[in-house]
Amino acid sequence: MLANISKLLRSVSRRADFINRGFSGYTTKLCLPLLKQLFVKPEDLKNCALFTIWLGANDASLAEQKVGLPEYRSNLSKMITYLSSDLGLPVERIVLINPPPVDETKEDPDKPKIRTLENTRLYAEACIEVAKANGVECVDMFNALLSQKDWQTYLIDGLHFCRRGSAFVAERLTPVVESRLPPRAMIFPHWEEALKIDLRKPLPW
Repeated sequence: MLANISKLLRSVSRRADFINRGFSGYTTKLCLPLLKQLFVKPEDLKNCALFTIWLGANDASLAEQKVGLPEYRSNLSKMITYLSSDLGLPVERIVLINPPPVDETKEDPDKPKIRTLENTRLYAEACIEVAKANGVECVDMFNALLSQKDWQTYLIDGLHFCRRGSAFVAERLTPVVESRLPPRAMIFPHWEEALKIDLRKPLPW
C-alpha cells in the first residue's frame, strides 16, 4: 500500500497533506472504536477535504478475523454517521472503497481456505449498497480490478497488491482525490517567485 500512497502523495504535493491511518489486519469491528479515538471532535476534521474508508478484505475472511456481513454493513454505516453527524464532515467528502478480489488459488491447498473470491464479492457489493444508502461515493475497486484480463497478476500473494497493482489503485484513486481539491495554486509560491520577496518584511502569505 505504501506504493499507492507515494504516487498519490506526488499528485497532491504542496496542495494538501495526505494522512494515512492504515492498520494491517484490522476489520470494521476493530476500526469503528478506533475511529472514535483518533477523531474526537469536529475540529479534528476541520480542514479535511476527503476521508476514505477502505475496509472489507479482512472482514470477508473465513478465519478468526471474520466479521459477519450484517455487522460489516452496520459498522460502515456507523462510521459514516459518526463522521457526518457527530463530527460534521460533509458526506461528499466521505468515500468508501470496497475490497478488491482475491486470488484464492494462491492459498495453501492443504489448509482450509481463509478467503474466497465469491465471499469477498458479497462484501464488495455490500460496501456499494451501504455507500448508496448513506449518500456517499464508493470506489468499486473489486469490479475495476476483476475486469482486467490478468487481474491475478496485480496481486503479489493473492491478497496484497504488487507494484503493478499499486499503480492500478493509484490510477483509480487519484481522480477521486483531485475532485475534492480546489483548483488553486500550490501552498506557498514557487521558489522562483519566492526569491523575489523582500525577506526583511513579514511574509505576505
